[in-house]
Amino acid sequence: MIYYQPVRIPRTSGGTPGAVLGSVISSNNMGSLEVFALYSYQSQQQALSQIQINMLMVCVALSVLIGMIIFLVMRSVITPVRRVALATEIMASGTFDARVTVDRADEIGVLQKSFNEMAESLENQIEELEKAGDMQRSFVSDVSHELRTPVTTMRMASDMLSMHKDEYDATTKRTVELLDGQIRRFQEMLADLLEISRFDAGYAALDLVEADIREPIEQSVEAISAIAQTKHVPLDVHMPNVEVLVRIDTRRISRVVRNLLANAIDFAEGKPVEVRLAANQRMVVISVRDYGVGMTSEQCSRMFDRFWRADPSRARTTGGTGLGMSIVLADTKLHHGDVAVRSRLGEGTWFLVTLPRNPDDADCGMNNAPIRFATDGDDMRVVGGFGVADNGFVDYLTNKPMVEGL
Repeated sequence: MIYYQPVRIPRTSGGTPGAVLGSVISSNNMGSLEVFALYSYQSQQQALSQIQINMLMVCVALSVLIGMIIFLVMRSVITPVRRVALATEIMASGTFDARVTVDRADEIGVLQKSFNEMAESLENQIEELEKAGDMQRSFVSDVSHELRTPVTTMRMASDMLSMHKDEYDATTKRTVELLDGQIRRFQEMLADLLEISRFDAGYAALDLVEADIREPIEQSVEAISAIAQTKHVPLDVHMPNVEVLVRIDTRRISRVVRNLLANAIDFAEGKPVEVRLAANQRMVVISVRDYGVGMTSEQCSRMFDRFWRADPSRARTTGGTGLGMSIVLADTKLHHGDVAVRSRLGEGTWFLVTLPRNPDDADCGMNNAPIRFATDGDDMRVVGGFGVADNGFVDYLTNKPMVEGL
């Protein structure tokens, strides 16, 4: 019987694996003889180590090769998709002639071709819409111009009838009064339509002058006071007792305040309408607030839509044309300002018209306004205060203080 025992031959620091074989030979004449043999596995160990090294190198090479293949495949897929995404961003910025090169015949190529077809179709549709819009604006402008002559003639005839209305019977007198009121409203509507057409065509321009902004506000209040008295709506006007010089188009600012007051009187329900002014070094804010019926948040979002009415059943007692609030926003934007509105049912509506003291000052942000609505809710809360800022009112032309405090 042969016995096997694995051993480690201490020839090196770690030793060399080997094996010892042993057996016992028995003879009648010589007795028992033990025989041992030692075998070294050094050559086998070296071959196995070489095989392991070779396998490791092959695995590393295969990993690098597979990684390069995956990278090239992903790049061939991602690069054209990225180009399509970049062209989409360019189109979203307003450049509708962006196209991608069709350089493949697979599904990516189909995507490139489909994108180009979509972009071309979208560009054609936008051009058609722009042409239709230009034609519509031109039509409105032409109609408004053409109607001015007959309306002026009707207005002259109405004025002649109004001069002698006391000579008519009650029914005819009332008819003349209604005719005069509707012709006036028609004339105002034509003027508003012409103004809107100028805004749409991009022809509206500011006639800027350095003026005390209190003057157009007071003129607007005076112009609308007769209507307020008829509706029994008190007008509370609070202006700073110092001159507030601003570069503005006085005609447009006067129209802004007048339209806001007319709207407030319509919905004041006999309660007061407040007009206030806030100013600091860079900006002014005109506040118009009523305490009437108020509106919902959804109605506020549509406040500046053309011909939109919060209550369709309510008559336009102030003779409004339905374009007043749109013109308010357009005139304010033309001054590089903004209009903010807050309203709650039963508490009234509050408008804040924010204007830069110099429309050419591009650094004026709404956060620099002397008063603004709080951003942490939709209630009637404001940040800041009215009057002239306590830190002094600086002339934007000379950079010198005009007044300290109120």
